[in-house]
Amino acid sequence: KYDELSTLNCCANDVKKMRELLSSTKKFSNIKTYIDKPVDLVKDELRVLAESGDGFEEIFLYFSGHGLSNSDDFFMCFSSFKESSPNTTGLSRNDAFDLIRLFKSELSVVVIDACEAGRSILKNQANPLSNTLKSGISNFVQFSSCTERQFSLAGDHISLFTDEFIKACLNKEKGPVYYSDIESALRDAFINH
Repeated sequence: KYDELSTLNCCANDVKKMRELLSSTKKFSNIKTYIDKPVDLVKDELRVLAESGDGFEEIFLYFSGHGLSNSDDFFMCFSSFKESSPNTTGLSRNDAFDLIRLFKSELSVVVIDACEAGRSILKNQANPLSNTLKSGISNFVQFSSCTERQFSLAGDHISLFTDEFIKACLNKEKGPVYYSDIESALRDAFINH
C-alpha cells in the first residue's frame, strides 16, 4: 500500500510466496519480511541484523513494489514514497548495495520485481560496476523483472516475474538449484516479452 502511488495488491503475496520458498530451502537462518513498512525501519533493522554476525554465507534481498528511476539512481518505493524526496522515502540501489556490504557475505543476491528495475548499473562517465558499486561485495547476482524502460507486470494474486522466479526454483526436484539455472528458466519464460 502506498500513500502517493497506486496500491499493488499482489506485492504482499509476492513477499509471502518468496518467504515460503526461502524457508523451504532451509538455507537461510534468518528471514526478515517487511510489508507496508517505511524504509527507515527496514534499513535500521537490516543494519542491526548485519551487526549480529561476523560475516554471512549468503544474503538474499528481494523487493516487490513500485520502482522509479531518475538521472541519479533506481529507487525501490516503500509505503510512504514521495517522488519529490526519493532518497529519504525509497531505497536506492546504491543504498541497497551499501546495506549488503555490511553483511560481509560470501554471496549477495538481489531480486527486484518492480518497474524500471533493470536500470543500467553502468553510466557512461562512471567507473565500472566492479570498481564502484560492487566494491566490498565478493560474489554478486542480480535479477530484475524488466529493463529500465519497461514496466513490471503485476497480477491479481502474484506478479508475473515473481511467479516465474518461484517456478524456476521448483523446476529441479532433487539436488541444488543454481542461480544460473534460474536465470536460464527466466530467459525462456520471457523469451517473447
